[in-house]
Amino acid sequence: MLDRDYGRSPHPPTCTCVACTERRNQRAGRRGVSDRVTGGGGNWGMMIGVAIVIVVIVIVILAVG
Repeated sequence: MLDRDYGRSPHPPTCTCVACTERRNQRAGRRGVSDRVTGGGGNWGMMIGVAIVIVVIVIVILAVG
């Protein structure tokens, strides 16, 4: 924010409160924290699939050896 904006808001330009941070992120085109936590669920599906493949490989190796 520019210094001229400080006259319109009770918060200084470097304010890190939730409201100012969300407003600054929205202007920059970034997603909010709540969107990142609830949106999409991350890569859990892929990570579970990789874990299952690793477990199967270990079981096969132990069964053969």
